[in-house]
Amino acid sequence: MLALLAVGLLQDSLAQSPADRSTAGQEATRQAAQRLLDSAQAAYRRGDCDNVRLALSLYQQAAARLGKQEGRLTKSIRLYNMAKGYHQLGLADSALLCLREALALSQALQHRERQFETLNFCAEIFQSLGRLDSAGFYYRRALALQRAANESASPPVVFINLGAALHALGNPGVALSYLQRALASLPPQEHGLAGVACNNLGRVLQTLGRSDSALVYFRAALGHRRAAGDRFGEAVTLNNMGYSFDLLQQLDSAQVYYRRANAAWQQHCRPSDQGMTLINLGRIWLAQGQPDSALAYLSRGLHLKEAAGDRSGEAWALNDMGRVYQQRGDHELAREHYHRALARLREVGDRSRAGVTWYNLGRLFHEAGPQQNLERAIACYDSAAQARAAVRRLAGADDNRLSFAEQDVHLFEHWALACLALAKSWGRANAHAAALAAAERGRAQSLLDLLPSTTIQPAGSANLIAEGKQYVQQMQQTGAGLLSYLVTADTLVVWFVLPSGESHLQRVAVSRDSLAQLVDAMRWQLGAEAGGRVVPALERGLRPAATGPSEANAAGKLAKLLLPPAPLLARLPEASELVIIPHGSLGFLPFAALPVDSLGNCLGMQQALRYVPSLALLAALEKKQSLRDPASRPARFASALIAANPKMPQLPTANGESLRLAPLPGAEQEGWWLAHKLKVHALLGAQATESAVREKLPAAALAHFATHGYAFASEAQVRESFLALAPDKNNEGLLTVGEIMNEKSELTAELIVLSACQTGLGNLKQAEGVVGLQRAFLAKGAASVLVSLWNVSDTATQILMKAFYTHWLDDPDRPGKARALQRAQQEVRQAGFDHARYWAAFQLVGAP
Repeated sequence: MLALLAVGLLQDSLAQSPADRSTAGQEATRQAAQRLLDSAQAAYRRGDCDNVRLALSLYQQAAARLGKQEGRLTKSIRLYNMAKGYHQLGLADSALLCLREALALSQALQHRERQFETLNFCAEIFQSLGRLDSAGFYYRRALALQRAANESASPPVVFINLGAALHALGNPGVALSYLQRALASLPPQEHGLAGVACNNLGRVLQTLGRSDSALVYFRAALGHRRAAGDRFGEAVTLNNMGYSFDLLQQLDSAQVYYRRANAAWQQHCRPSDQGMTLINLGRIWLAQGQPDSALAYLSRGLHLKEAAGDRSGEAWALNDMGRVYQQRGDHELAREHYHRALARLREVGDRSRAGVTWYNLGRLFHEAGPQQNLERAIACYDSAAQARAAVRRLAGADDNRLSFAEQDVHLFEHWALACLALAKSWGRANAHAAALAAAERGRAQSLLDLLPSTTIQPAGSANLIAEGKQYVQQMQQTGAGLLSYLVTADTLVVWFVLPSGESHLQRVAVSRDSLAQLVDAMRWQLGAEAGGRVVPALERGLRPAATGPSEANAAGKLAKLLLPPAPLLARLPEASELVIIPHGSLGFLPFAALPVDSLGNCLGMQQALRYVPSLALLAALEKKQSLRDPASRPARFASALIAANPKMPQLPTANGESLRLAPLPGAEQEGWWLAHKLKVHALLGAQATESAVREKLPAAALAHFATHGYAFASEAQVRESFLALAPDKNNEGLLTVGEIMNEKSELTAELIVLSACQTGLGNLKQAEGVVGLQRAFLAKGAASVLVSLWNVSDTATQILMKAFYTHWLDDPDRPGKARALQRAQQEVRQAGFDHARYWAAFQLVGAP
């Protein structure tokens, strides 16, 4: 946006005393200069390079015409506008020289508005050069200047610019909050700034892995920029929309938007911006298997970025050129380009994309194969993990951390596989331990970040072999066995650890998609969609129609893939527990129903099963010892929270209608029975309000919810997954994942029982596991959660819950929760509900 020079001339004139007013000749000079300045502004607005050069020439002619008559304010504005022209031509040094002089003049005049605009523009240029520390310095000076004015709030443009700087500095969480604050404070008619804010919000969301959400903001930005007549901004947003489609693997749509952006750049003098679009088009050609075309576009883009001094943009091009050479098999040139990209990324402080380039370099060494290259690959993967983890921890809200981590799934998969490939040189036991540790580095890290009083795990640099062996020793100390899984694109890795510490590993050639199809088929064959404590209207509105099994005997096929050979499994003592760490689609699998022989016996009949998202999380949870001592239970249970069959709330359905949930008389009997057994008061019916539950929950040693529940599978709605409670004047009666996560108080519960259907489901993440109710309670400090994977009949649920508490609290051998659950499942089978659909859905997640 050009400053108005006519205003500057008028103000300078008014500032003179009557004795010094212009003579007729001086006035003529001033008017001639003003015509030159007006012509310069008109030329600049036409946008092409020739007119920008003409504008600069006209500004210089105006300055020469005015000479000493040019007032300080007029000169400050002229220099600012000239800096705009130099910047557009890629002459950053000339632009900064103009801005430094303009800033000195505005400071001498104590003109806060001119200082503010000039500081922001200095920051913008440093940011375009990749000198992010300098950019942050100028942005913060602008904010300090505004705050010093004692205004109630800084203008939105400050927060827009700070958001851009903090995003570039690798702090996307805080950047997002600044940009949202700016957008919320803009008046409806302010299309120019709204376009910038929406565009920048989209860029931050891209970094966080939320490309779908980014597209929403880009479409809004496009509308604002068209309304404002901002053709340059429109081209920026078109390019960014192309990048979102690129990230979503919708290559045809990405190419359409990149081409539209490139056509727009050709009408403007923006060589550096055009360079970025050419680099993006090169990446599309690479993805489409045309390396020659890719290299041509990337080379042109790199040339434009080098001419503009944009080190960050150069890194984009060099990284993708490395990928082209890697695809061609020219590893020397690929390595050279990756190292050049890393040098520039270190220079500009971009840890997020440095992590991506380290990963690409690791893949290059990994593909080369021999031991030396594999060890180099592992070192690169380690560096990539450290860089990406540093940014993840600054991603802000939990959903941002989740989406960011999901971008790095392949990093940890290849890291683990590279360790396994070194079995001959490292020794099988060492390679297996290192691979386990590498896989663990990518599991449930965002949940670990949230867990109260938990030390953040190292993202890299530690000894993987020692770390993996420490995990095995951890299992040995607990006396439990371990089954841990890693599902990659074409390989399933299974670690099986006996309580003695003896470790075994098997690799199975099976694709991720094939495994997911088997899990879906097994759930269907078990009748996982049958009725229970579920909300039918939500089911109809939000789940696709069932299509039936696609695999015969899916359970048997999964057992062969997932379980160790029968002789090895038989060595697991019946008195021990088996801890299962699922991965990917296995998070929805009822392992208890997997057959172990031809006689109809299942894994859950032989072993007490317990599930955890990761071994690191298990170590943190097992520190919660308070109720593991049976003697402490009676006193602690005085604080138990029981909420059963609340007066049901209303909720909207997919078709927009309002639905009141059906009462659950069986759940009320269940709650009354448990309250009587524990000698506590139960919240039943209208007493089971959301407010009462939220008040009692933090101090409850045990919390039991016997009510309706629903777990949304989509990322957009997962925080709306809920437990139904009675509405009151302050709350609508739906205790959601979002509300649980946002509570300031930590939980002290040893166990939270979700005696509602599908409470073990949610949004499935490769990196984090199942994101839903169970994860929310663990994140807030609960030691363990009892959930279900599908809808179970009310009668079978009552039988299981009563049996579970009876065994856990009354059995002479004082079993752990997993063993008590196994015995309760046996009672359900003996009560005539022998089919696995009635008992295998229930899972204990967390500490023993």
